[in-house]
Amino acid sequence: MVITCIVAGGSGTRMGHVVPKQFLPLLGEPVLMHTVRRFLAASDKILIGTPPDYVEETKQMFPQENVTVLQGGRTRMETVQNLVLSLDCADGDVIITHDGVRPFVSAQVLAQTVQAARQSGASGVFVPCVDTIAVSEDGAWLKQVPPRSKLYHVQTPQTFLYGTLKRLLPYAHEGMTDLCSLALERGEKVAMVEGDYYNIKLTHPDDLTQAEQICRRYFGTGQD
Repeated sequence: MVITCIVAGGSGTRMGHVVPKQFLPLLGEPVLMHTVRRFLAASDKILIGTPPDYVEETKQMFPQENVTVLQGGRTRMETVQNLVLSLDCADGDVIITHDGVRPFVSAQVLAQTVQAARQSGASGVFVPCVDTIAVSEDGAWLKQVPPRSKLYHVQTPQTFLYGTLKRLLPYAHEGMTDLCSLALERGEKVAMVEGDYYNIKLTHPDDLTQAEQICRRYFGTGQD
């Protein structure tokens, strides 16, 4: 069984809107609707974690029998925990976790991350950094410029066997937002799946403009 957990519990304050960014319109539909649509064909079941005030609205958006909407937590990791701990799964079931504001993940990447998780227990999606990255401890003085060839941007999905994820989640701690980081911290190997640069996360106001361009160019009106 393949189960997708859509993490959509954030307030999206950096977007500068009163409405959380996952509910902002993208070509006439909420961003979250575009995101969930990517997973309908690939998932036996979909769980969505939203802010408390948006649970009922989200249920109305997704009347499908295999979609369940739950209240998210105070943090991204708490939302993941709320969703995963609500499941009754076999250890060999595959759990996909994905940002609610990444509406352009491809079917190919989805298939590859599920396959990688089945083989290794844990997988993540990454793209090579195209910019040089600098490291500073205080924002005033440069400490290090790591070789760009070893650096990657982290995307989602991050995909795990249920048995692996169940073993990891009790060790999540304050400030941790990334499941692959948690896996490494606990000594797990994480398989890398190559993503693509259109799998953007909508964070700032300009991201919506870019998302509209991606929708029109690659997805027509955004409908599949």
